[in-house]
Amino acid sequence: MLGLILKRTVHYTSYMLVFSLFLLAFAVNTASAFEVEIEYDPPSPEGLQEIEFKAVVKGAEAKSFLWDMGDGTKYKEQEFTHVYKRGGRTYDITLTVTDAAGKTVTKKMVIDILRRKGG
Repeated sequence: MLGLILKRTVHYTSYMLVFSLFLLAFAVNTASAFEVEIEYDPPSPEGLQEIEFKAVVKGAEAKSFLWDMGDGTKYKEQEFTHVYKRGGRTYDITLTVTDAAGKTVTKKMVIDILRRKGG
């Protein structure tokens, strides 16, 4: 009787181990998200100055972009030029990128817009 119990326990443990490894592999595969970075130029922008923004996506093919510039302006392009009308402020930028599989990654950053020199 003890041999039968041990045999069933070993089979059950083996099945559970295989099932756990499958779940772990699935979780790692679905959890691996792509990366998104925000690039902008010039590095120390002033109010009323054109700033070039670009979304850099690594690890996936981006399908859509949604930018919230923190001043009420929104964009749907990967690259664009934006002007903050008021210097001497900090703005919260949020970029949401969706890939072809429907996964989304949101990147947030803060940008300091300097007061315009000489004005």
